Amino acid sequence: MKTSEPTVNGGTHAIQGIPTGLDLKSYSETPISPSKLFEVVADDLQTLNKNLQSIVGAENPVLMSAAEHIFSAGGKRMRPALVFLVSRATAELLGLK
Repeated sequence: MKTSEPTVNGGTHAIQGIPTGLDLKSYSETPISPSKLFEVVADDLQTLNKNLQSIVGAENPVLMSAAEHIFSAGGKRMRPALVFLVSRATAELLGLK
């Protein structure tokens, strides 16, 4: 009985049009810094911040002041950046871009 090897899309059957493996030889061995990763999704993160600020709104000055303080602090960027990076990689794999 022949066994199937797992594919890049997580199953044992390839989805038509999706590569069934990664060519690791084509990737650089140089580590990528987090700042370089953030550069890729900088526009997405800026749009996210603007959208969050618009949700908070200017109707409550105290709440808006607190929100501006939080958004300008610069923390809590890793998780949204990872979501944007994974979505871009997935879209590229599926040819959705």
